[in-house]
Amino acid sequence: MKTLQYFVILILAVGALASVAVFAGDKKKSSGGSVSYEKRTKLDFEARSVDGQFLKPDGLSVGADKNLDFDSLLQARKNFRKELKRSAGAVR
Repeated sequence: MKTLQYFVILILAVGALASVAVFAGDKKKSSGGSVSYEKRTKLDFEARSVDGQFLKPDGLSVGADKNLDFDSLLQARKNFRKELKRSAGAVR
């Protein structure tokens, strides 16, 4: 039983030391704390090519249900009497 306890303590100690080593090597190397970027970055995609084959079919067929009926947000007007009177008055 004591051997198991020592083994668990040893594993925890090694894990703690490994995590400290990871964080210790994570220092940023910078000159004066400033970051400089180039004014323009030129990306050239012309020289790159991708070779492969299509895994999906060439065409796509979408079948719509013909029985669907949507409500219109615009109401159809039954008469234009006001507009006709206004335009007739403008002609006179």
